Amino acid sequence: MFILQNNIVVISDFHLKLNDDKIPIVEKFFDEILINYENIVIAGDFFDFFYCFPKIFPEGYLDILYKLKLFAKKKKVFYIEGNHDFSLKNFFNIITFDEKFFFKINDKVIGIVHGDTIDKSDKKYRFLRGFLRSIFIKFLMDNLPPYVVLQVAEKLSSSSEKYLRKKEDKDYFKDFFKGSDIINENFDILISGHFHVNDEFEINNKKIFLLNGIENDGINYLHIERERIEFRKWKF
Repeated sequence: MFILQNNIVVISDFHLKLNDDKIPIVEKFFDEILINYENIVIAGDFFDFFYCFPKIFPEGYLDILYKLKLFAKKKKVFYIEGNHDFSLKNFFNIITFDEKFFFKINDKVIGIVHGDTIDKSDKKYRFLRGFLRSIFIKFLMDNLPPYVVLQVAEKLSSSSEKYLRKKEDKDYFKDFFKGSDIINENFDILISGHFHVNDEFEINNKKIFLLNGIENDGINYLHIERERIEFRKWKF
């Protein structure tokens, strides 16, 4: 298990598309906010679709990829793969995780997940997720022209609408996590992306934080100081 000191930030679910108008805004966010942290945790879906092609990177992502590369040289960047980005383990100097990342800060264990695998009852999605990460699909993506892969990915890309519709139900997410397997794992604090909502609640003396990404007026992030976690928002 990693042991991290203070100065930790968590971001999630920016869903940047190729040539996205939000990319310059995110670059500014890096230069004004993330520059102040030694440990940067990305809880998945930073891109709307990203696959680490063996020989090239999509041109529409080059600016933000270069920014990530610069930060990874000077800071620790941890990346939990989401359902829109995967096969990142050879990506610069970034430390990647398939589903979850646990670390200790002081005497507390903090877990960070993207969140798309928490619902064990959704067998259809879990099969699809496994298939998209299979050796067969990796072979296709490594050998097909990248523009073909990106066009198919754009059509398949979908948001978490079934979760977004539950925003008005303040107990939905608490009940959802209470019935999941992950609540039985050994942690004091859990942070999840994926659900596109900011929320905070407690289950069995364990604190759960749900983190949204970019909104119309700013970028949400979590600031971790010792074991204290605080929602913050950087306004455009």
